[in-house]
Amino acid sequence: MVAVDRGPAKLERAEELSADAAVGTDGSVPRDIEAAASGPVDVVVDFVGADETLRWASNILGADGHLVLAGIGGGSIEFAWNPLVGSEMTYRTVQWGNPAELQDVLDLVRQGRLSINVEPVGLADLPVTLERLEAGDVEGRAVVVP
Repeated sequence: MVAVDRGPAKLERAEELSADAAVGTDGSVPRDIEAAASGPVDVVVDFVGADETLRWASNILGADGHLVLAGIGGGSIEFAWNPLVGSEMTYRTVQWGNPAELQDVLDLVRQGRLSINVEPVGLADLPVTLERLEAGDVEGRAVVVP
């Protein structure tokens, strides 16, 4: 697994959590990912969903590759038909699972087998938190608690 982020602390954390490699966004991201993965990748899960991250994802998928868009960054992907012929790539979005899958995730949290990094923020702190998100300074997920 290759983790990609713009924050050095987040890249270190990804490696602590068993990522095989961590790639920053200050270089040629597709080339750096392919180097870390020893070639095109089978699966990309894009938690950002911006034009740039979707372009990176499309550029590094190998034949039969899968792109899962979990982020809602408002980006888009430009498709050119000829390169896709024969590649058998799949593109899909995911918001969440079904109630049974949610229960499975909650059970993993209760058992201590899954930890969720959540930073609660109040409504008054929302503007600053949005700026921090934009700057990449929020670890995990920020959750607004009124």
